[in-house]
Amino acid sequence: MYAVALSGAVVRRTVPLDPGKFGSKWTSRASELIERDASVALERRMLSEALDAEKVQALREIATQHSDVFVRSYGGHYFSIEQALAIGTLRANLPTKPTEAEAALAALISSSSRSSASPGHTAQPFQPTKNALPHIDAIWRRNLLKEVASSLDGITSQHAQVEGRAVQADANEFAQNLEGNEVVFLDPPYSAAQYSRFYHVLEAVAVGGYTDVFGAGRAPHISDRSRSEYSMVSTARASLGRLLETLADRSCRVIATFPQGRASNGMSGMDIVADARQWFEVDSSVSRATFSTMGGNGSGRSARHQAQEMIITMYPK
Repeated sequence: MYAVALSGAVVRRTVPLDPGKFGSKWTSRASELIERDASVALERRMLSEALDAEKVQALREIATQHSDVFVRSYGGHYFSIEQALAIGTLRANLPTKPTEAEAALAALISSSSRSSASPGHTAQPFQPTKNALPHIDAIWRRNLLKEVASSLDGITSQHAQVEGRAVQADANEFAQNLEGNEVVFLDPPYSAAQYSRFYHVLEAVAVGGYTDVFGAGRAPHISDRSRSEYSMVSTARASLGRLLETLADRSCRVIATFPQGRASNGMSGMDIVADARQWFEVDSSVSRATFSTMGGNGSGRSARHQAQEMIITMYPK
């Protein structure tokens, strides 16, 4: 849902919004609640001096006793207690007007992503090791309310020329409802790891938080995390084949991107080209791109690597 919230906040509007009419009221209320919070006051005293592993552990223990679900779930992990409380308070008090609420939620998700003490995703937060502590310390000192205000300015200034939709749906099922002759962009997963593992904190912001989280990653129960056939070696290629056949049947033009070489979900860009030629005239080009490895290990595996990305254009026969 977090991707729907981010895109919908822009494509569902055809006019800009004035964030001054609602943004300052929204963030000011959160600021007042934060200033009265005893855990935040204690954390500020602890962070007045250098951060160390013992303080991180102590703040995690303090966070588990807090009344706010975001503080309990993520305080002392992805966020400081103050940042987590800001997220929880802002999420619980979104503006009442739908378009303003959508823009506010998108700004909150975007700011939470930029303020997360984690390596580019939220599979796991940084742990308080000697090398990671400076990064945790720097990120925890970011003013999340200011980050939100800045994000809100950017989001409210953007809008669509024609009102659109943003929906969460199974791609194969959604394609069945197309009217025909649409231009469709496909960017299927290339990892065997389910993507919900890496973005569950942003999903929590989108849906309002999870009562229970588990493990070092502070992830919700697996039943609360979406799963895709496109990330399963046994089903990925067949699922994409069914999707392409449906799109061809509806005379859609298709643009797809995918790594040229074989990815961990068993597919390659060359496989997509070969399968697509059953139903489409196909053109392809290759560009050099940087892909996430979904978590480097700091030694033998980098967090990102260079790869050849294919841009595949399909015209129905």
